[in-house]
Amino acid sequence: MKHILHRDYETRSVVDLQAAGTHAYMEHATTDVWCCAYAVDEGPVKLWVPGDPVPDEFVEAAENPDWLAYAHNAAFERLAEHYIMAPRYGWPEIPLERQRCTMVMAHAMALPGSLENAARALGLDVQKDTKGRALMLQMCRPRKGPDPKCSYCDGTGEFYGNLGLACGCIQWWDEPEKRERLYTYCQHDVEVERSLHKRLVPLTPSELALWHLDQSINDRGVYVDVAMCESAKRIVKATAERLDKEMARVTEQRVTACSQVQKLLEFVKLRGVDATSLSKDTLTDILVRDDLPADVRRALELRRQAAKASVSKINALMAGKSSDGRSKMMLQFHAASTGRWAGRRFQPQNLMRPEDGFDVDQAVEAILVGDLDVMDMMYEEPISAVANCIRGTVISAPGTRFVTADFANIEGRGIAWLAGERWKLDAFRAYDAGTGPDLYKVAAGGIFGVPPSEIGKDSRRQIGKVSELALGYQGGPAAFRTMAKTYGLKIEEYFDIVMEAADPRFVDEAHEAWDAYGKSSGIAKRAWLPAEVVKRAWRHKHPRIVCYWQDLENAAIEAVEHPGKVVPVLDEYGDPYAAPVKFRVAGSFLWLLLPSGRPLCYPYPKLVEKATSWGTTKRTLQYMGVDSRTHKWGEQYTYGGKLAENVTQAIARDVLADSMVRLEAAGYPIVLTVHDEVVAERALGEGSLEEFERIMGEVPAWAAGLPIAVEGWEGTRYRK
Repeated sequence: MKHILHRDYETRSVVDLQAAGTHAYMEHATTDVWCCAYAVDEGPVKLWVPGDPVPDEFVEAAENPDWLAYAHNAAFERLAEHYIMAPRYGWPEIPLERQRCTMVMAHAMALPGSLENAARALGLDVQKDTKGRALMLQMCRPRKGPDPKCSYCDGTGEFYGNLGLACGCIQWWDEPEKRERLYTYCQHDVEVERSLHKRLVPLTPSELALWHLDQSINDRGVYVDVAMCESAKRIVKATAERLDKEMARVTEQRVTACSQVQKLLEFVKLRGVDATSLSKDTLTDILVRDDLPADVRRALELRRQAAKASVSKINALMAGKSSDGRSKMMLQFHAASTGRWAGRRFQPQNLMRPEDGFDVDQAVEAILVGDLDVMDMMYEEPISAVANCIRGTVISAPGTRFVTADFANIEGRGIAWLAGERWKLDAFRAYDAGTGPDLYKVAAGGIFGVPPSEIGKDSRRQIGKVSELALGYQGGPAAFRTMAKTYGLKIEEYFDIVMEAADPRFVDEAHEAWDAYGKSSGIAKRAWLPAEVVKRAWRHKHPRIVCYWQDLENAAIEAVEHPGKVVPVLDEYGDPYAAPVKFRVAGSFLWLLLPSGRPLCYPYPKLVEKATSWGTTKRTLQYMGVDSRTHKWGEQYTYGGKLAENVTQAIARDVLADSMVRLEAAGYPIVLTVHDEVVAERALGEGSLEEFERIMGEVPAWAAGLPIAVEGWEGTRYRK
């Protein structure tokens, strides 16, 4: 008979859990457990405190293959048992393959990740104890200490004379009444987690196996180049101090630090320059002006340099470093509703891409010297050089090297495959075979009405690149302009080139659209018109993708109108797409079944009338979700292009996930995944890049016909 053990721990430590991550937190000698609350199936919630015997239920759960162990954010409980409960209190460890996580299950249903917010989103009768949470946050840190002058622990809080114990110089919040209140809170959390579990859909077997793999990857972590981190921090600190001194001199002490943005804005205005913000984009726009006073220009240049001086990522990497020299738990499984991973702390998904032509290897060598004078001689802006090398603070362990590859333009290939845009699939295959031009030239050729062979590495190719990245999901001028900024492209500067070279019908249609609704977009006419022309040319070249947007939206709406009915996505002829996608409303959720067989979820769907930007109303699909910007639970709206983006990113994730499973099985231990990239760490002399690329590039059976290409490298220092 199957049994489920639900459990929750409350802990304390001098270590900041959010900053250090679970591994570094749990292995610290000052980290200990206040209590453990647990329950089996529908049984009563029980309590264990230090000094009690090991509960029989945990012994059974560890030894009996018919038992499963659940927790919310189960990595915390699993690592508490590994680092504390087993070595200090003699508890058994429950095998990873029999552990389950309700937080991951909630993420897979597009629900909030926290226990409190997930419970609220599902309207559970048992709600999170917010007052108890406040007490927990107090008791998890010391009341006082550690004492920096303590002769026993040297200020670390770790009492080495008695391994595994916190030093006596630390005082905890351990009054009996506080303890009792914390015990009640912990027991209540088990009640909430158990109630939540009943409302969640289990992960599919393949997703469960993938989460187990994710936990192994997070347990491995990445090796940290401590010497480079420390040298980089010294260089940044010295440079920042120098920039602050110059800022004070240039502004005549009105601004004494580059971080004083409001004071700098007041100084700029005082010198007669009209500015309302000093954001990155605004700063760039101001600095291109020819009429800036010299002191204003220099002050803004100093601010721009200093903005790159953040060492937060380096600090995050160092804070998460375990005793084995590796920083761990940097990935969050299924963080996005599409199933993609997200970064935590160091956030490898959000690292700066090195500037074109920048010699990273040379810069790393210079940083390792750690001398600011050397950096000054080599680089005009030493801080920028450090920022370009942040990836290099991650290295492979001694005796190993990274074997790495990523999927080339997987989203562009994915949307073409899903929509059946055959000419584009053929173009990808020709490029992969070395017989056709790159797709950015193909896109530019379609926009400007010329053969791709006539497109060089000029502004037209750059416009083609931005169109490919910005317009595949029903984006318009705003989306194009936003993506263009990412690549330093100001479309208004190419107004004449676009308007003169494009098909006249697209130009005429763009002018009509400007009069109809472009004027109210908030975008200048010289930027909006060429972006609209590019949009229309791109859509004309991609009729199947344009139809796919509407077909997805129609199917989703029909499914909401007819709960329980399976609604396949059909093309304009009423035929299913070769890459099948289906919708169905079951209970309070709209489910989207991907070609891979994995479902996406849209909670609490309904149809509403919503105003459009062109002055009409449209029946729109609304659902509840976590806003990607505010991170709050609330009403969300979607449409065909957004659904296409969801499906494309989801199948790209599934292609990646399938490859990760194969690579692990072939003996390539994965330590990181970043967007569409897989990073493995293999012993020197074992395996090969060619084998890695071949395994990763295998097309899954469910993705037959999808042209996949991978590009890789190997080396001992992480890079892009």
